Amino acid sequence: MDTEYTLGRNIEADPKDNEFLLSAALPPITLPQTGCKYWFNRGALNQGQEPSCVGHAWHNMLTSSPTRQFGLDPSKIYKDAQKVDRWVGEDYAGTSVRAGARVLRESGNLKEYRWAFNLEDTISWLYTTGPVVIGTWWYKDMFYPDKKGFIHPTGSNAGGHAYILQGVNLGEKKVRMVNSWGENWGQKGRAWISFDNLEKLISDQGEVCTAIE
Repeated sequence: MDTEYTLGRNIEADPKDNEFLLSAALPPITLPQTGCKYWFNRGALNQGQEPSCVGHAWHNMLTSSPTRQFGLDPSKIYKDAQKVDRWVGEDYAGTSVRAGARVLRESGNLKEYRWAFNLEDTISWLYTTGPVVIGTWWYKDMFYPDKKGFIHPTGSNAGGHAYILQGVNLGEKKVRMVNSWGENWGQKGRAWISFDNLEKLISDQGEVCTAIE
């Protein structure tokens, strides 16, 4: 890989996810045409060369508003997740978003977790309720945000990555993501994703997961 940045999200799908959809926990609301909502986040973490994006994403989500938790260790979340995911042993890179959620539920950091597999529910949750963890394919051109701070899913597929969506601008049809590659990446560790590109990423084996804390 011709980049200094490390990924680490592996896919672990389960048909039972459809029984625990995020949409069932959404408040009954019609979103306005314009408006924005950004949840407080303390800033980008840095996973370094460890393929622990799942642990860092869950840490970043749980330390963000509206319900902030403290004392979490992103590397520990990652290593514990490897012990419960579908792959035998721990001699491999990365883990799944599901495994990260599972260990946090077992540790009491979240009551339950729910899933979304479409743009509409993701945007609705971001606007009304809180941030989300998202796992998607990560494409070569996404390593380098453009001059306006947007990432684009073009170029070759570099692997899977997990990160959080922190907020949404309905009028400009864009979401704010927070990465785990330190504040020297993007706009102090953050970037924008257009609604269209987010929809593409979710529809291509992407997953959105969030906690009921």
